[in-house]
Amino acid sequence: MKSFSWEKIHDKIRSMNRADWMIILLVGILLLVIAIPTSSGTKSGSEVNFQKGQSLDEGDNYDKEEKNESVKDEYRKQLEQELEELLSKMDGVGKVSVMLTLKDSGADVLDKNVKRGADSSETTTVVYEKDNEEAPYVTNRFTPDIEGVFIVAQGGDNAVTIANISDAVMALFGVEPHKIKIVKMSE
Repeated sequence: MKSFSWEKIHDKIRSMNRADWMIILLVGILLLVIAIPTSSGTKSGSEVNFQKGQSLDEGDNYDKEEKNESVKDEYRKQLEQELEELLSKMDGVGKVSVMLTLKDSGADVLDKNVKRGADSSETTTVVYEKDNEEAPYVTNRFTPDIEGVFIVAQGGDNAVTIANISDAVMALFGVEPHKIKIVKMSE
C-alpha cells in the first residue's frame, strides 16, 4: 500500500506551470458561481401568492369571465369584418358574409418570481397597481385560435372562386380545409 506523503504533494505543486494554475483558478471560480444562491431579482410592482386555479380577485370571477367573453366577441367580430372586406375585393367573390368560431379565449402569460430554498420553492405572480386595483403583470398574450370558418359569397358556386377563398383563409388563419365551408349567397 502506498503511503500518503505531503512532500510528494509539495513537489507536485512546485512543478506546476502557469497554465495549470489558471485551470485551477477557473475551476475554483466556477465552483463559487455554482455555489452562490441566485436571487429572484426585483421587479417593479408588488408580489402576491397566486395558486393555480385561484383568481386574483376571488369575488370578481363572474365579472372577469364576462369581460373575457366580451373581448373574445370583439376580437371575433373584428376578424370577421376584416375578412369580409378582404374577400369582397377578390375577383369573382362579390358580396360576402363571414362567420368565425373560436376554440378558446386565448391565454395570458403572467410574470412570475420563483424563490428557491434548500428544500422548497415559492412562486409568486408579479402584480402592479392600475386605477387603485391590483392586476397581474402580463408578459405575453396569445390570441384565440380559430376553430372554423363559414363563408356565404355571391361567387360561392364557382369552383375557382371557392378554391381562392379557401386558400386565402388557410393562409391567413392556418385553418384546416375541412373546417372551412363556402356556399353561394341566395339572390
